[in-house]
Amino acid sequence: NYPGKARNASELRTDLEQAMRLIPGPKRLNLHAIYLESDTPVSRDQIKPEHFKNWVEWAKANQLGLD
Repeated sequence: NYPGKARNASELRTDLEQAMRLIPGPKRLNLHAIYLESDTPVSRDQIKPEHFKNWVEWAKANQLGLD
């Protein structure tokens, strides 16, 4: 448990899971480039699908579509 806003992608995914439990019907998540996960900064022209690997795995596990 943590107070306030999510501090990292893992906490954000936990918050989203809670919200999705409360929202009826099928859902999709519009994932913006700012949510990529990398140890080092990545310029916009260097963003690759592998930067979103954790998000894709999470979406599959939660039967959630990604845009």
